Amino acid sequence: MNKKSVGIYALVLTLLTAVVGGLMRWYLLKNVMVARGIAQAGSHFPLAMAIVVVACLVGICVFTCYMENRPSYSDNFSNITNRQLYATLTLCGISIALTGVLHLRQQQPALETANFYVCVLGGLTFAVFAILQMLRRRPHVLLLLPFCIFTLLQLVCDYRAWSGDPLMLDYCYTLLADVVSMLAIFQLGGFCFDKGKRRITAFWCSCGVVLNAISLADAIHVNTLSDIAYRSAMTLLLLVLLYLFCTEAKKSEA
Repeated sequence: MNKKSVGIYALVLTLLTAVVGGLMRWYLLKNVMVARGIAQAGSHFPLAMAIVVVACLVGICVFTCYMENRPSYSDNFSNITNRQLYATLTLCGISIALTGVLHLRQQQPALETANFYVCVLGGLTFAVFAILQMLRRRPHVLLLLPFCIFTLLQLVCDYRAWSGDPLMLDYCYTLLADVVSMLAIFQLGGFCFDKGKRRITAFWCSCGVVLNAISLADAIHVNTLSDIAYRSAMTLLLLVLLYLFCTEAKKSEA
């Protein structure tokens, strides 16, 4: 398999899976579920959807396994000349910070409040991370730390809310979206030390794009503005990162 084009195959399959998965989830919520987390008796649609998503993610895993490894920061980011990509990452970081502001306007427990303060900080520091990349300067890994902590706290806070509802069908895709988003941001930090793992980072980014796109359907279904903005920003952020990993960087001139 041609290592120079295999990343594009992974990117295309990720986009197709995200679109198909999102549409299937929307159909499930609108036409198959009779209540939150409860599907119509005898319906096999949730299982069919899970099989389609898992099969596509396995295919993406196969493609990313054949990608050429590029552990250093410069090989993955320094030679990217399209500054619009980094501008998009900056806007995504700002959007995530704004979702934290929206959540802070609501009454909530102390842990959730602390989490969304970290969300604001994490979104802003990620925006700085992207701006430094756009200026061709290697950002410090500590700029990713607040964002990484936020994704971890988000998982804990969401799980606390979900633990009272045993119906996995209602939140399984959002749970997985939180997990893989955390892993993608965590793996991204390795490139700041020139010890990045391009293949596994690309895979987690792919999973994040797919699962956040599916979770976006849930957010639209319940019409929650802050969740819609957050899932949209995370989907776009991980998609841009995936594009950066899946395209071949131009060699620097001697």
